[in-house]
Amino acid sequence: MAICYPVNFDFLAGLSIEEFNMLFDIVSSHTRIIIYPDCKGTVKRFYDKAIEFLVFLIICCHSLHLRVMAYMLDVSKSTVQRIFVGWTVFLETLFDELDMKPSECYLLKKNARYICKNRPWTYGH
Repeated sequence: MAICYPVNFDFLAGLSIEEFNMLFDIVSSHTRIIIYPDCKGTVKRFYDKAIEFLVFLIICCHSLHLRVMAYMLDVSKSTVQRIFVGWTVFLETLFDELDMKPSECYLLKKNARYICKNRPWTYGH
C-alpha cells in the first residue's frame, strides 16, 4: 500500500512521499518476519505495515514519547511500543545484511564533481 497524503508529510516522516514509498517498497517484501514483542492479541493488526512504518519514522524523526504517539493514534502505549520495537529490530536486522558501501567509481565521480564545482582553479581554469 502506498502512502499518498501530501500535507506536511515530509515534516512528519522526514522523507518525501516518493522516498517513503520507495523505501517501503524495498522493505515490504520482508515485513512478514517482523516480530512484535509480547503480543498477546489476535493476528489482526490495528494498522497495516505502511502505517506502522510511518509511525516508526515519526517517532524517530521527532523523538516522540511513545505515550504521545499512542494518544495521537488512540491506541495503548504498549501497542505503539510493540510497533516501535518490532520495526526497530526488523530494520536494524535488514540493514545489517545490506552492503551499503559506495563503489570506488561512485566516490571518485562525486569527489571530482565537488572539486570542479568548488575549486575550479585546480582544473586548469
